[in-house]
Order: sequence, then C-alpha cells, then structure tokens
Amino acid sequence: MCFDGLPMYQELTMSLDSTAQDISQDADSAAMPGRGDGHGTPLDADAKVKPVNGQGQPLLVVHIISGLGQGGAETVLYRLVTAPRQNTEHIVVSMGDEGVFGPRLRQAGVVVHTLDMTSAQGVVAGPVRLWRLLRGVRPDVVQTWMYHADLVGGLVTRLAGIRAVSWGIRNSGADLAKSSRVSRVLAAVCAPLSRVIPCVVVACAQNAAARHCEWGYDRHKMRVVHNGYDLSRWQPDAVLRARLR
Repeated sequence: MCFDGLPMYQELTMSLDSTAQDISQDADSAAMPGRGDGHGTPLDADAKVKPVNGQGQPLLVVHIISGLGQGGAETVLYRLVTAPRQNTEHIVVSMGDEGVFGPRLRQAGVVVHTLDMTSAQGVVAGPVRLWRLLRGVRPDVVQTWMYHADLVGGLVTRLAGIRAVSWGIRNSGADLAKSSRVSRVLAAVCAPLSRVIPCVVVACAQNAAARHCEWGYDRHKMRVVHNGYDLSRWQPDAVLRARLR
C-alpha cells in the first residue's frame, strides 16, 4: 500500500460528525497558502491563523502526541505529515519536548509546538497552553496519538469546543501487562471515555481494534487505518541482494 497522507484523513473525516465531513470534501480542492510559517509560535501568543471557512482551504489537522522521541508511532506521524501529494496542513504538538523528530519536522516545514509536560509545573500549565493553541488555530480535526494524548489531548480539545476528535491506538495491547502501570490505568480510563470524547478511534491493526473493543472501547467508533509505506523508496535491489548472498 503506497503511503499518502490525504486519503488517510479523508477516511478519518468520513467517520466524524457532519461538519467535519463537509470540511473533508472541501479539502479536495486546490491547495491554498498555508496557515503556518513552519517555525511555530509561542503557545501563549495569540494565534494569527484564519479558521477554515469550508470554501476550499486545505484541511487543518492538529496532531497531539506524548513525545517526539525515537519510536514507532513517532515515525509513522513523521511519515504522515511529510507525505507528498496532499493538501492537508498539519500542526504537531508534543506533550514533552522536541525529541528526535521535532527538528526534522521543522526542517520539513511543519509547525511544531511543545508543552514540556515533564515537570509538575508543566503538567499544570501544559493543558492550559494546549487549550489556548486550539482555540487560536481552530483545527478541522484533532488527531491524538497513544493513551496519554488520547486522554489529555482529547479532553482539552473538547473543552476548546472542537468536536472532531480522533483517537489513535498505536499498539496491539498484547503486551500491555508488561507496560507501565500508568499505561494500563490510562487504557482502562480511556475505554469508557471512548463513548464520549472521540468521534472516531483509529487503530493501526485489526487485532489492536478487536482487543481494545474487548476492553470496553466503543466498537461503533473503531476504525482500522493500516500503516502505509512509500513503495518508491522500498524496492527490490538485485545488486544488493546478490552482494548479501
């Protein structure tokens, strides 16, 4: 499956409320000038972003993720937001610091914000800063990645008056018992809240979706969007094959 960011978000927005569906249809029109400068702005500053008016501007998606260190979810996020041939505009918010992918995203022209929620002060101030950012940019869709961002990012997004929230499940759940106690608690808390906070819950695989539904996640909101790969970069190489043999 070739990787292209726009079809993924067309699929996601089909599962959102009617307002997001209308916006996703408008997102197929010609690309318009971007809303960000690629360098980000202080989260506490008043945003200068003009909201989408449904008249053909690109779909604006804010991604909220626990952090931007080296990891599978972080890699998929990077590939998604930097994928070519898409009219979608992306803003990435890290609940931690810039990690490994922050500088790479900025270099690719993606606006990156950090909440630095690694200290007691950051845990208190981070949600407030996120609320101000969301109220300023008024995204069409907020996509959260993994349990921490699903819970915190989802709650703050709804408090900011944005209904089009998509949760992201990035693990099968098979080894959750071996994960931290915090992850297990968050998964248990998110299960009943999946009926209230998100419009759709996106899992990366069928077994991940099935297992989380068994835990109490809303099966009617569950969608599977598989990871994609750029087949123009990953192709058989006869020379290297012969060399390795």
